[in-house]
Amino acid sequence: MPEAASHFSEVYRQRLTSDYGPQLVADLNWPRVAQVAGDAGHSVRYVRVGSATAVPGRRPVLFINGFLAGITANAAFVADLASRGFDVLLQDQMRGEPFRNESGKRDATYTQALGTAAILESEGLTQTPIDVVTHSYGSLILDSLTGVAKQKDWKCFNNSRACLVAPSGLKVDESPVSFLKRYARFFKPNQSKPKFSDSYWQFEDEMFDAGKANLKKNPRLALREGWEIIRRRADLPVMLKRGIGSIVLVFNAEDELFSYEDLESSMPVLLSERVAAVSPYSLVKDGDKLRGSKGADHSDHQFNPSRQAGTIEQLLTA
Repeated sequence: MPEAASHFSEVYRQRLTSDYGPQLVADLNWPRVAQVAGDAGHSVRYVRVGSATAVPGRRPVLFINGFLAGITANAAFVADLASRGFDVLLQDQMRGEPFRNESGKRDATYTQALGTAAILESEGLTQTPIDVVTHSYGSLILDSLTGVAKQKDWKCFNNSRACLVAPSGLKVDESPVSFLKRYARFFKPNQSKPKFSDSYWQFEDEMFDAGKANLKKNPRLALREGWEIIRRRADLPVMLKRGIGSIVLVFNAEDELFSYEDLESSMPVLLSERVAAVSPYSLVKDGDKLRGSKGADHSDHQFNPSRQAGTIEQLLTA
């Protein structure tokens, strides 16, 4: 068995255990390692959560991280999804030097896709139908990953349901200036944002620090990823042609980075019979008030995992 991962502080681990039980936390805390094919210097750590308790007949679910995020940031969301009967794969960040794509250019998104592909190979899932959930930058990684799978003649994405949460790469008229303005708003403190009694806001610093640690491991890679987030577009029609069965764009109501309003001009181009858009909403009460979509920012799945996981559960089982 591999050495135990130091993903969480003791307080964070205790909270996860209290909410989701020792078995799912044990799944989160024991990493597996996948070696990227053809490169001895690249490997990626990941966890598989809920495989022992998954509802029979459900497809495994691949979760693809956003920018610099990994197991620490996404643990509660993945545990919540697993507690609903899903078998979920969650990877940590791969921070080595970027590979060159088929055009011979260094490509950070392609590099991340190869890391995810290595996990699917390691778990023997290349010919097994799976579903996919992405967050933010993960939508671009999925686009690249489906290309890798198509080239290798993998069947794992055949008729997959893909839920793209707060997706990047969709704004057709994006520019560096418009993106950076929104990025500045995204990091502006918002003390009025509601923090529910069962939220994970108290671990925000721990999650953010894990992201900073990933950045420091390879700042040049992070800069390349940031530039690709601004300049690349997720080609939804091509993803559908590569086998994805349906795509749901999941927009958080108070997202300052990739809001529905910011993408409104792009929506007529994107939506189709197999591409839909929704916004997570919770009927659970906090005190005497319904929480609804209040406080659902760009990373709502990290801080209010039950609201997001409840929505994803409905989308994947509909």
